Amino acid sequence: MVAMVKTRLNYPEPTLILLAHHLILERKFVVSFSEDEFLRRLSKAQQYLDSGKFSRTQDICEKLLKKNIRQNDVRLLLAKSLIIQEKPARALAQLKLVLADNSKNPAMNMLAGDVAVTAQDFEYAVQRFQFLVQSEPANVIYWRKLLKCLHEAGENELLLSLAESCVAQFPEDAIIICMLGHAALAAGNRDLAFATYELCFGKEPFCIEAHRSWLELKIKTAVNDDENVESENALVFELSTEIYRNAYFKEIIAHYEQFGDLLLENIGCVDAMSMAIARAGRWDDALKLHALQIADDPTNEHYHAATGLAYYNQGQFELSLTAYDKAVFIDPKNQTIRWNRSFTNMQAGNLQAAYPDLDCKFSSIQVNVVPRTFTKPVWKGEDLCGKILYIWAEQGVGDVYKHLGVFEDAIIQAEQIILEVQSVKLMPVLRAFFPDTEIRMRPVRLMKSMSLTDNNFEEIEREDFDYQISVGSTVKYLRPDLESFDKKHVYSVGRDNLDRVKNLHPLLSDSQRPKIGLSWTTKSRSMKIEHDYLFLEDFEEIVAGVDADFFNLQYKVRNEVLSAFETKTGVKINTIDEIDLFDNLLDLTALTELMDGVIVPDTTTGSIAGAVGVLSFRYGKDYSGISMRQEYIPWFSHQKYHGYAYDDDPKSVLPEMRSWLENVVANFSK
Repeated sequence: MVAMVKTRLNYPEPTLILLAHHLILERKFVVSFSEDEFLRRLSKAQQYLDSGKFSRTQDICEKLLKKNIRQNDVRLLLAKSLIIQEKPARALAQLKLVLADNSKNPAMNMLAGDVAVTAQDFEYAVQRFQFLVQSEPANVIYWRKLLKCLHEAGENELLLSLAESCVAQFPEDAIIICMLGHAALAAGNRDLAFATYELCFGKEPFCIEAHRSWLELKIKTAVNDDENVESENALVFELSTEIYRNAYFKEIIAHYEQFGDLLLENIGCVDAMSMAIARAGRWDDALKLHALQIADDPTNEHYHAATGLAYYNQGQFELSLTAYDKAVFIDPKNQTIRWNRSFTNMQAGNLQAAYPDLDCKFSSIQVNVVPRTFTKPVWKGEDLCGKILYIWAEQGVGDVYKHLGVFEDAIIQAEQIILEVQSVKLMPVLRAFFPDTEIRMRPVRLMKSMSLTDNNFEEIEREDFDYQISVGSTVKYLRPDLESFDKKHVYSVGRDNLDRVKNLHPLLSDSQRPKIGLSWTTKSRSMKIEHDYLFLEDFEEIVAGVDADFFNLQYKVRNEVLSAFETKTGVKINTIDEIDLFDNLLDLTALTELMDGVIVPDTTTGSIAGAVGVLSFRYGKDYSGISMRQEYIPWFSHQKYHGYAYDDDPKSVLPEMRSWLENVVANFSK
C-alpha cells in the first residue's frame, strides 16, 4: 500500500505518516446487518485506493459522508485519496473535522500537522506541533517537527531561539542540530551554518538534510562569493577568485569520497556533488552521478546536457552528441545547449552539423560572447567582389590566430576587409601580418547590464562597409569542410620586428645550437589544471643532456622558479625580461618565430607557433577541438597534434616529446 501512494510532488512524510496513523485510528468494523451496504462501499473505496484509482475512492467517500455513519473513518480514507491526488488543502479540511473528535490524540495531531505543512497552512501546523511539545516535552520527534515547520514557514527568529534551546536539550540529535544550521543561515551567519551542519555528520540519526544543505551552501558560496578576493589587477582577481572557489569544490569532493554512497538517493546532494566532480574533471564519476540525475528526472534537459559535456571531455563525441540531442529535444529553445552541441560537432570535425547552431553562442546565458547591433547586414556567403567586409571580434586571442587563414581568404575575395580586434595587444600583430588591411579596436564595452547576452557595446561611429560578421562565424562560408582548411598558411611579423627581438638576447642571433621554446601551462587555475597540463619540473628529463638553447615562452613565471630549475638540472631556460609574454603579443610572436622548435600545450602559445609555422610539439587531451580528430591540426595543417587519453596523465606524452626533441636537434642545420 505504501508504494501506491508515492507521488511526483514528494509527499513522503505526510503520506506515509497518514497511512500509519490511519492504521492506528481506524477501528475494526463492527458488522451489523444494517451497515452491510455501508461497509461494502467503504471496503470498495479502500480497494480502489489500493489499486491506484484514487478519484474513485474520493467519489465513494464523498457520497458516504452524506449517510452520516462512522464519518471519521470515511474522512480519513477520503483524506488519503486527496493527498495522493495532490490536494493537501482539501485533505486537511477533512482531518480538521476528524481532529475535532480527537483533539487530545497525539497521533491525530501529528497527522494534521504534517498535512498542514504540505498544504502550507503553517499557522495551523505550528498550533498542532506546539500542542504536542507542550504535552510531551521530552519527545524529540515532536520538537523536530515543530522546528521543521518553523523553518518552512520562514519564522526565522522563533526558529533560532527554539533551535538553540533544543540543541541544549538534545545535543546528540543530528536533525535538531541541522535545524539550528538552517536558523543560522537564515540569520545571515554562514560560518555558523557551515559549522552547525558539520556537527551533524558524526551524530545520529543520519541527517541527509544536513549533508544536502552543507553541499548546496558550499556550491552557492563557490559560485557566487567573491567578497574574500580583492585585487585591482583583473588577471590577479580572476586567478585568485578561481583558487578561492576551487577550495570549496575540493571540500565537496572530499565529502563525496567520505559519504558519497550514503547521499546518492538524495537528488539535491547528487546535484551538488556532480558539479564539483565535473569541475575536477573526474568524468567517470560525473557520468555515474548524471545517470542518477536522469533516472530521477528524465525530462530535465540540463542533466542530459551535463552528460553530453562529460562524454565530450572523454573524447566520446558520438555519445556526447546523443546526449545533447536528447537535451535539445526536451528544450529546443535552449541556446546554451544548442551551442554546446554545435561546439561538440565542430570539435569532432562534423562541420556541416555544427554550423546551423554556431551563432547560438550569442543568445546563450553561459557563453561569454556578446551580440552586436549593426545596421549593415550579416554576411551569409554572398559574393564579395567589390564589397567591404567588416569582421568583428567576439572570441579570445587564440581564436584570432586560428582564423588568420580565414582572414586571408576573405581578403582575397573582397574588395576590402576591416578587421576588428578585442585587445590592443593584437593590433601590432595583425598589422604586421596584414600590412595592407585596416585593423580597428573593438568599441568600449558598457556596463549597462550584468547579462552576458545584452548588447552593451558603444555603437560604431561609422559603418563604412557592406557586410559584417563575427570572427567565429566566418568558417561557415570560408571553411565548409575539412578539406578547405588545408591551405598551409604561414605568417611572419616581418624582418624589422624579428631583428629587433633578436637583439634582446645574444643567443637569439649568435647561437650555434637549435633554439627551443618552452611553454607548459595556462592562466587558468581550474581544478583540472593538475591533470591537463605539465609543470616545469616535468621537463627535467626532457631537457637533460640535450644540445640546445632553451627559451621561456611561458608568461607569468617568476625568474626564481627558472633559476631553481637551472640549479637542479644544470639546464638554463633563457628568459627575456624586456618582453612581457602576456601583454606584448607582437614580441612574443616574434620570439616564437625565431625558435627552431617549440614545445607547447593546447593554449594560445600553441596557436601562435602554428600561425608562424615553427616546428611544434603541441600536446593535449585527445578530445581537444583544435585537432578536429585529425593528425595534423586543420587550422595549421603543418602542426601535428600529440594527444593523450582523457584518463591519462599528461606525463604520458613525455617519451614522445623527448624523441621529438632529439630529432629536432639531430636535424638542426647551423
